[in-house]
Amino acid sequence: MKKSEFWKKSYIDERDEQEKETFLRELGNSVHNYIKTGVKNRQLEDLIELEAEFNQKYEERFDTRKIAEQISEFSKESLIGIVEKYKEKMERAAISEGNAEDRAYSVDTIYRMQLGEASDEIYEIVVEKMSDNLNTVIRDMAYLSHMNMLYELYEREEQLRREEEEYDRISQKYQKIADIMKNLSQKRRMQLEQLQEQTDISQKELEKILNRNSKYFNMRQKLESIQISLSPSGKKFYEHMMDSQEKFSREAANQLIYKNCDRLMEALENSYVGGLEYELKLENLSSDRERALQSKYHEITQRFISDNEDMYMPLKYAMRKEKERVYKNNEKNRITIPREWDYEVR
Repeated sequence: MKKSEFWKKSYIDERDEQEKETFLRELGNSVHNYIKTGVKNRQLEDLIELEAEFNQKYEERFDTRKIAEQISEFSKESLIGIVEKYKEKMERAAISEGNAEDRAYSVDTIYRMQLGEASDEIYEIVVEKMSDNLNTVIRDMAYLSHMNMLYELYEREEQLRREEEEYDRISQKYQKIADIMKNLSQKRRMQLEQLQEQTDISQKELEKILNRNSKYFNMRQKLESIQISLSPSGKKFYEHMMDSQEKFSREAANQLIYKNCDRLMEALENSYVGGLEYELKLENLSSDRERALQSKYHEITQRFISDNEDMYMPLKYAMRKEKERVYKNNEKNRITIPREWDYEVR
């Protein structure tokens, strides 16, 4: 048997635990290699071909009725043998019924003893068969669940690559779409006329790009204008464009992270000391993430300013008085420069 055929058999048919473990390890490496390089090996191609058979077996393993039927079937032969054995004993006891007085036990007592022994033996057989079968089912469930997880990882990567190919194709066909998305990413929504002015694109061309790529944009009629924003798919498209354009070294990424964290902590410290909310400026973040951080910063500062209002009131009063004093001094020391027409004789 060829190796690829063996893998197919391992995937569908019953195999021992060692073969299943080997198959899962090899398949996991195949999926990891595909995510890393985009290259499908033969084993991964075989898995794709067997998707229907896999789904069928996966569903069967979670069919409780079928599990119960299998347990019943496995127990049937053993139960038949037990019934026949004790039936024969009962018949012999019935034949000797006439000599019951010479026996240590009556026929009724023998019947009860035989039934008790038969019940115990049947119980042991059923428990053993159920235990063996359920252990097999549980192991298969774990095996198939692991397989299902790997298949879902492959499907997710495949979908992501299809989306990226579509992004690249659209970007090449509509070269101005990047500028449109960049402007929309900086604001939650824009009017059509405003977007046209910002991107320097004719209204006809802009409407053509928006209509032919409608799934990336939300367009709503508001009074006399059309409001436009990026849809969730459009945000993913824009993030892909940014990722493909900006490649940071490890050192540059560390510097950016440190710089933004330092600015955030400094703003929080100044807000805590002064009781005021300061402007937070961050670099190289997408607009939605920057807005999310600014919103969180606003929420935190308002909370501790409110909690410490008594402490900040005298401080704010002193700051206001200081501003008034500086303003009065500036007014007092202001020099008026005469204008030419002030000297005109009226």
